[in-house]
Amino acid sequence: MLFAILTVRHGIQRNLNAHRKSAIRLFLVVNGVWFFRVGLYFWLFLHQRPVGFNPETFEGPFLYVLTFSQYAIPLAVFELYQKAKEGNNTRIVKLTVFILIVLTLIMIIGVFAVAAGMWLPNMQH
Repeated sequence: MLFAILTVRHGIQRNLNAHRKSAIRLFLVVNGVWFFRVGLYFWLFLHQRPVGFNPETFEGPFLYVLTFSQYAIPLAVFELYQKAKEGNNTRIVKLTVFILIVLTLIMIIGVFAVAAGMWLPNMQH
């Protein structure tokens, strides 16, 4: 809700740079459920079985960490990206590129796992 309010406020004030950043943060937070699903299926793909949580009760330390991470990681990466974009520190730029590549690979594997585990089996022929 905070990012929605900030997005509207910055838009009304015609502060387009702040509006854009708030809108991107809002987009990332709203897509937390997507990050959760992809992260969960990436984890299951890696371990081939539930590790760190009970699939019957859907509770456990991994899910607690993932619940926080679904918001924290995308927001932190966005802030790092902004720092790399606005600064001139090549180490931060290289770190940002590396993190984005790793997260993109995780996302690809997670999407593949979700598709194979949830979507494709339920498609009618």
